[in-house]
Amino acid sequence: MNTGIVIGHYNQPDFLELNIAAIRHHCGDVPILISDDCSDGFGQTPRPDTIFGRILALAERDQNISVWPNVAPIGHAGGDMSAFWKGLVWARNLGLDILFKLSQRLIFDHPDWVNQSVRELVQSGARTFGKGCTQDPWRLRTESVGILVQAWSKPSILTHLTPRPIQVPPEIVLYDDVRDRLGNSLANWSLMADSRYVRKEDVLFRATHSASDYQNLADRLGIAIQGDLNCQASEQMSNYRRG
Repeated sequence: MNTGIVIGHYNQPDFLELNIAAIRHHCGDVPILISDDCSDGFGQTPRPDTIFGRILALAERDQNISVWPNVAPIGHAGGDMSAFWKGLVWARNLGLDILFKLSQRLIFDHPDWVNQSVRELVQSGARTFGKGCTQDPWRLRTESVGILVQAWSKPSILTHLTPRPIQVPPEIVLYDDVRDRLGNSLANWSLMADSRYVRKEDVLFRATHSASDYQNLADRLGIAIQGDLNCQASEQMSNYRRG
């Protein structure tokens, strides 16, 4: 089945480059969309030495990467939600069947994880693929979700996910669609742990892994880290907007 990946991103290009390198290493030339929440440097003519300039350079080196920025920062919740909306619009235009959404610091270091996950989702018969969290109240975590593009392309869902600042956690918004508009059709993704705070060696996430874990992966993939692999919770970072 035709498959694509959308990565939500804001101001952490080292993680973005590492995530894309891991996808290419394990899964080949799958189409990737970078959904950027107006990282520093976005403007009339982004300079190459800015964060947004780095994003453009990364995309221009790879013909199967697209970039779709928000024209102004929306913030954490709205930016996360906008990745799903933009991913669906992009996937429909490309004729994709399945879309995986990843957060910038959720990196699968697992051989052929895309094809394995596609088979698992199709065999489940579900329209949505993911995991809840046994330590947070979420029925569906947003750092890694798989969706059937056609089923999720209802006008009621697309309007519900319209990019905008929002104070509601995106986990709630997304699960409302699963429950109310998709018949609660949700399958467990076996590659993911039962909690975002439970470590899995082949699924790197900022809540369970350290900067050295990401650096080790970068060294193995030959990626030169230019900045800081910051594993703080998003709300603890200096430029945080809840939105």
